[in-house]
Amino acid sequence: MGGRLPQSRAGTYRIVTKDFVMSATTNAGRGLLADWYPAGGWRRWLFRAPLVLWRMGLGWLLPRQMLVLATTGRKSGLPRYVMIEHFKAGRTIYFVSGWGKQAQWVKNIQADPLVTVETMRDGVVTGTVRRVTSEDEFRRLWPVMQQSPMFDTQLRYWGMQPTREDFVAKRDRALIFMLEPGNVPAPPPLKRDLRWVTVILGALLLLRLLRGGKKKR
Repeated sequence: MGGRLPQSRAGTYRIVTKDFVMSATTNAGRGLLADWYPAGGWRRWLFRAPLVLWRMGLGWLLPRQMLVLATTGRKSGLPRYVMIEHFKAGRTIYFVSGWGKQAQWVKNIQADPLVTVETMRDGVVTGTVRRVTSEDEFRRLWPVMQQSPMFDTQLRYWGMQPTREDFVAKRDRALIFMLEPGNVPAPPPLKRDLRWVTVILGALLLLRLLRGGKKKR
């Protein structure tokens, strides 16, 4: 599915997301921490480190608010994965692109909004991503968004005052998305294909402990 990203519809079961902790941008270009955008180098590896832990089967070590988002690469057509922060209200999970439109996962869902999300608590969910744009939706989102410890910082990056009125009035600056769950041809969830690394590391640690115990004797 290509073209423009579909808009939100009220009254549906929905999942919405918030980008990883060091987020900072606005559609108007305010407060962008361009030096911290993980476009490459060590920052890219730092931001991808949680995915390695997930693949090792160690997702339980990560904060509960983290989820794995699987999109389809707009150029390659291959599954692409990113781990981002989310927070939940009832059956609704919210996530925002703190990096604005330059985030690669945002560009991917603009080309193809069919995605897969996975959390330790809720498991795998597939569906269609939709952007939240309506005034009513933003008013309902205000108390939910306040659950995030980064929300006040995010508002400053968006050039917003910490009030519901300003949040709604300047909603075009915020890229807030939702997922309508459904049985769609979405990319596969991220495999835990590095469990063997965890087993080897555990065996080496156990061996070291056993050798240390013998030396003390």
